[in-house]
Amino acid sequence: TATLTKDSEINFFNYTTLSEIEGFCLRELKIFVPEAVIMGNAATLSCQYDLEQAALYSVRWYFEGEEFYRYVPKESPPARVFPVSGISVDLSSSDSTSVTLRSVTRDLSGQFLCEVSEDAPLFHTEIRISHMQVVELPTEEPFMLIDKKVLGSNDSFKASCTVGKSYPSANITWYINDRKVYKTPFQRIVYRSLN
Repeated sequence: TATLTKDSEINFFNYTTLSEIEGFCLRELKIFVPEAVIMGNAATLSCQYDLEQAALYSVRWYFEGEEFYRYVPKESPPARVFPVSGISVDLSSSDSTSVTLRSVTRDLSGQFLCEVSEDAPLFHTEIRISHMQVVELPTEEPFMLIDKKVLGSNDSFKASCTVGKSYPSANITWYINDRKVYKTPFQRIVYRSLN
């Protein structure tokens, strides 16, 4: 028959308590950041997680290593914004799982990080990172110029297409009679009359 001392009872009690606590903790942290956002539009970043029976301690958002938003439910108010150049947080649309940025600029293309921590006693923390690209669309329609208005059989011609300022640079794809033109030195286009 085993005999338990006072000290061994305490050690056994602590061990089982920690095992039960570790069974319920932060799991399945996922970050959702738009891959591309049009400059001037709002962008909503989301961090979804499962705390099981653990309590939330904090959610922190960083851009390129700088913290710009923090949510701590035990504080009043729970949401705080930190000054980071180019970032304007819409507090009315932000909470413990998401943060909304107003009127994003090209400077906000980069890495966003979400850090979620559970409350005492473990303070288990998980981090996820994702990239967002802010795009600037051309403000004008493409302009096309062709050097010949009338073409005969086997004639060659030169065409140019100009697109307004954009970021990243716009891709231009050419079509002749609904057929894609591929980038080769010469391409023969056969046109059959419907008559």
